[in-house]
Amino acid sequence: MSFNKVCGIYKIQSSIKPNRIYVGSAIDIKERSKTHLWQLQNNRHHSVKLQNHYNKYGEDDLCFSVLCVCDKDDLMRCEQYYLDTLIPWFNIAKIAGDPSRHPHTPETIQKIKNARKNQVFSEESIKKRAISTHAYWIKEENKPQLIKIHKKISTSLKKFYKTEAGKLRIKKLKEAWTGELNKKRK
Repeated sequence: MSFNKVCGIYKIQSSIKPNRIYVGSAIDIKERSKTHLWQLQNNRHHSVKLQNHYNKYGEDDLCFSVLCVCDKDDLMRCEQYYLDTLIPWFNIAKIAGDPSRHPHTPETIQKIKNARKNQVFSEESIKKRAISTHAYWIKEENKPQLIKIHKKISTSLKKFYKTEAGKLRIKKLKEAWTGELNKKRK
């Protein structure tokens, strides 16, 4: 998976199931391929189909390749051509375009927030995320970043727990903890 800085259209294809492909465009395909790989390794890829495939068959099954090199101005047109021609199985969006050009409406944002509030994760899903996160942070080169994030979180939590909502949260946690201790003692 090594490309020089290339602007164009790329393809991610399964070796086991060659009809399963993903088509995308990037100003720097090498960096975009790294992003795809990181998202897949951390179970965070936007394409559920590609993520599920990766989880089942692994990284070695996926092949990254450049379909076409083009100018930045032609990216969307070329990507749409390949989306229409190859009909990629892994792609969620069938229309080429940068999502930042099409921001969500306030109504859509509210729907997403409401859906996330009611989202329930299975124990298996939670364990997979925890293992993935743990594997990332135990690497020595990632520790400086972990320390920075930890400091930010600590500062944010200290500020939060000084607010009324924070004090209420602490009270609820103490009540829950006390309730659990009492259950264990019985």
